[in-house]
Amino acid sequence: MKPPHLTDKQWRMELLDKLEIEAKIKDGAENMLQVLDKKEKSKTDTTREGMRSRVESELNASVARIALLNEQLREVPVGHDVPIRGIHQQNHIHTNNHMNGGGDGMDTDDTNNESPSWLISNIVQALDDPAVNADDLVTKCNELVRVFTRYPLQKYDLVLSHVGDRIQRLLLHKRTEVVAAGYRVARHALTDIYSLKTARGFQTDLFVIRSLARDNRCHFERLQALKFIRAFTDVPQGVAEISIGVVRAIVAVAEQTDDRLRVAALETLAELLVLDSHLVHRAGGVRPLLALCVEGPFELAALATRVLLYTLDSPTTRHVLQGGKDLEFLVSVLTEVQQKGHVNPETLRNSCMVIGVVLSSWAGLMSSEGSSLVRALIQCLALPLPLLRDIVLSLLFDLFRLEAPFWSHSFVAGKKLTSHGKIEPKANNRRRPRYINHFLALLLTVFFKEGLLRELQQVITTKEDETSTRKALLLVSELHKLAGEVLPRELLSEIERLETLVISAQVQSSSGPNAAAANAICAIHRIDAISRNQHKTAALNSSTTVKVQMGVQIDDAHFRQLITDTRVLQTKNYTKWNWNVLLELIEGPLLNPKRLEEVTIKHFSKFAKRLMSFYRPFKYRFSAIKRTKYNRKYVETGCALLKTLLATQEGVDYLTENKLLRQMGECLAQLDPMSGIISLEPLFSAQRLESTLSYGYFELLGTLSQDKNGLAMMERWRMFNMLYHLTDVHERQDLLILIIGSLDYTIPNHTRIILSKALTTGPSPVRLFATKRLGSLLHVGGYTQPQSSPHWAISLLVGQLYDPDVEVCKLAVQLLQEYCSVTENVPHVVKCRPALDHLGAVGAPLLLRFLCTSSGFQYLQKMDFVALEMDSWFHGQNEAYVGRIEYYLEQCMVPSFGTVLDLQEKDAKDDALASPPPHFYGELAMTEEGCQLLQKRGHFTEFADFIREHGLTAQDRDTVLKLKGCLWAVGHVGATELGAPFLDQSGVAVDVANIAKHSPVWSLKGTAFYVLGLMGTTNLGSEIIDECGWNSTLDVYGNPRGYALPYEWDGLFTEKSTVVRTSQTVPPILELPKISSDPIRRKIMTALSNLSNHILANDASRTLIKLDAKYHDRFDSLTLFLEVVELLEIYRYRLPQRRFIFELFNTPKMLERNARRQRERKRRSQRD
Repeated sequence: MKPPHLTDKQWRMELLDKLEIEAKIKDGAENMLQVLDKKEKSKTDTTREGMRSRVESELNASVARIALLNEQLREVPVGHDVPIRGIHQQNHIHTNNHMNGGGDGMDTDDTNNESPSWLISNIVQALDDPAVNADDLVTKCNELVRVFTRYPLQKYDLVLSHVGDRIQRLLLHKRTEVVAAGYRVARHALTDIYSLKTARGFQTDLFVIRSLARDNRCHFERLQALKFIRAFTDVPQGVAEISIGVVRAIVAVAEQTDDRLRVAALETLAELLVLDSHLVHRAGGVRPLLALCVEGPFELAALATRVLLYTLDSPTTRHVLQGGKDLEFLVSVLTEVQQKGHVNPETLRNSCMVIGVVLSSWAGLMSSEGSSLVRALIQCLALPLPLLRDIVLSLLFDLFRLEAPFWSHSFVAGKKLTSHGKIEPKANNRRRPRYINHFLALLLTVFFKEGLLRELQQVITTKEDETSTRKALLLVSELHKLAGEVLPRELLSEIERLETLVISAQVQSSSGPNAAAANAICAIHRIDAISRNQHKTAALNSSTTVKVQMGVQIDDAHFRQLITDTRVLQTKNYTKWNWNVLLELIEGPLLNPKRLEEVTIKHFSKFAKRLMSFYRPFKYRFSAIKRTKYNRKYVETGCALLKTLLATQEGVDYLTENKLLRQMGECLAQLDPMSGIISLEPLFSAQRLESTLSYGYFELLGTLSQDKNGLAMMERWRMFNMLYHLTDVHERQDLLILIIGSLDYTIPNHTRIILSKALTTGPSPVRLFATKRLGSLLHVGGYTQPQSSPHWAISLLVGQLYDPDVEVCKLAVQLLQEYCSVTENVPHVVKCRPALDHLGAVGAPLLLRFLCTSSGFQYLQKMDFVALEMDSWFHGQNEAYVGRIEYYLEQCMVPSFGTVLDLQEKDAKDDALASPPPHFYGELAMTEEGCQLLQKRGHFTEFADFIREHGLTAQDRDTVLKLKGCLWAVGHVGATELGAPFLDQSGVAVDVANIAKHSPVWSLKGTAFYVLGLMGTTNLGSEIIDECGWNSTLDVYGNPRGYALPYEWDGLFTEKSTVVRTSQTVPPILELPKISSDPIRRKIMTALSNLSNHILANDASRTLIKLDAKYHDRFDSLTLFLEVVELLEIYRYRLPQRRFIFELFNTPKMLERNARRQRERKRRSQRD
């Protein structure tokens, strides 16, 4: 109870002082108990037990006093000026806060008055009690793990050397569940490199090797042992504490195809290969990863392939794959096909896709086996195996990112091409990112030099398989078009190999008709037909317009015949109507006011009446049709009908008096809470909108909103009032999304207000969708049109930057960033003066886009953004950009391999890859003010000097990272018209070209390759890199496209280079066990050594069984057991052999004897 003469602050300070004293008393008592536990038993056990009882009573009293002080402390109000002193007070407050908030399954009532240090001490003492059974041990271990998880800072105060004996006893237990719990406790107790070394001091390596060799009945123990080793990788420098013997044990599990831990072991090896490739190489861990690349599945194979390619990048780790020569193992499946003539299709497809991953990376293409993989793929086309050819041709389509035209499936299937009258459903106007085109230029040249066109020519002319022939024809056509886009004119001569087809066709005129000439002539005609088909879609669109214009002026007989062909007048059954003729009639003749009057008022008024009746909601004809892709034609015809009626005054008058719009308004009123109309089953209920064509009425409303007369009709029937009310019904998010997505916002009217309201007051999913809809208003056909960009939409989109939902803000930044990718659009956004300080790094890319214009530069300079950002990029952001751009390039380079993606997912992926992340210096160099600032600060000169100094010598990660950052900065500056003179003044292009040709780090060569392409974007830059031996690709107008290839290819690829193996790269020879003079022991060791040889393994196992039966006492030797463990570290043993070796010995007994010997040595060292 607080004394009356003390204030709350004084009383709290006094309680804290008492609490600190009691905490020290408790810690002293706990330490005293640990000292008593370590003392050996003697004749004075009674004295020791008496002292122990007194210490325990003092400890219990101290704990009780701490609980009382805690209770009193909670009753005192905490002021802001009261300091918290002492480590024990901080632990106490931290403990209570967590316990009051619940926990990880622990009983808070039992532990509310106990500190975590007391809990740990109590549990550790319980683990030392030999009377505790196995189930209670597992329970105690789980409690200890929960304490470590709940209070992660407590394990840093834990003395692992004192707890190690308990953990070792757990690992020596006979029950596999207890051993697994021991691994789990040891894993959660690891904190730093010193704790790892302490844990290894308790022979954990030996326990792990033995556990991983056990069978699947001990799965949980084996899993926890593997997790324990994986925890080493989470500790800084922890990989250095993983022994080669442990890695060999993991390799043995990874090589066993039927083992339950195989996938986890393979993932562990892949992670270790990235962290310490030398260790995995010495342990033989590369072999199972290569086997995984071939055998699959592809998801894991692709991961393993990327890990292997990572090791190829640096010359210090390249020896792991012999400079890339081991990649020829990936071609083994293709070689097997050539020998056997048949193979598993899934294995073949997986192998081809892995080869595609390799050739899509810089390390794979630059390796000594890059060209060998290309040759292997091309040679597969020469084999008369339809399955193999089909898979390789599909791989080439994916590898070169070729999108086949919509008629390709019919062409490959052998159908006659009749594309006239058919329009491609959705033209893909998205352009490939520039970096992809640049890489494809290099890849295409490599394939051409290896004879791809020659083999394709053979496939076409031999005509052994019609499907492969047609697919090869299509591939040749697409490659011809791609080469014209990305290759320089000098390299386009490779395409002229197609002229050999013409030469073959001329054989008929010179030496008479033959099959080869006939096939060649057919090939020429097909290629010509394919080339002409590329341009049919645009012609078809224009011909459709002509067709409509001609349909308006048809004669009376033809018009009556069209009316009759629709069968609308003959029957009310809409399924018997000819909807194709009906759509032709609506989009053609009915646009003529005279013809429209005939079907609405005069001779054929029954036609319009029956057609409009079909669309009236309460007739339940159109509104009750099942929602399917085929029935979509009814919605499209309805929208076309409204457009036709709104096109003429006669149609407007007829639509105004029709019941259709009134009934549509009544359907909206059924949902409007302010209308007073209640319906048990509204026509626009969520179930109806999802399963029927009722959703089509909102598209009809969207058609009305495109015309002023249609808007007037919607106002007449109070539709906008009801739409305003519906935007407040947050329970119907599906309805709000449908309304926002259907309305048109071209004409300034209520629709824009509805959109604005949804953007600000709608639920989070609705605001997100409305933001996407707003972004679509800024784009036409995939391209941003500055002339037609609605400024009102930009203002609303800028307003979304302040949305409370972070996802909405991110989407708004992304859309504005894409919109500002066109320089002419930036001033429109800058006028809105967006403030992005609250978004931090999320809004930084958008602000960088502002730098490309003078108005944006001045706006950002007033905010002090330019100077601060320039310092940030110079001192760190430049290196951070390397990670972002390399991740972007990796996503761009990964082929799809025919993966079927949802259209929305594909569009989202294309949007994410549409433009690379902006670079500060590149945006800065687009204005004169930015170039002046860059010249004044001298950053470009420092970048150029660093490139010149470290270009060919950088090999450590930090220097390579900084060098890459300098390269990207120089490249982006040189990619602008105003920044190109910096290249001429500094002469840095020569150094970049040398890096691209001679750098030992292959990722640096790739970075220099892309940077040279950036430099070749301008005319001046193109001339500069031309002087350095690099050729730029020009368009038809002679302007550079930004793709650069070398004139001389020698040195770009390391095909003839060899890996220099230094003392650091050569695996050290492990010391072999000494040869014993005992002949029996020598026989045992020889047989154990022979177990590692798969040829001698069977004889060796029989020999060991005989020796065990005759000299069983020899296998009770601990020294022999430890020598055998050394053999497991030296030689490669498969998992069954490892299991057999441990079964020869009484392994639990050996482990216990070894642990006892270790404890005795430790006691002797402490005495000494």
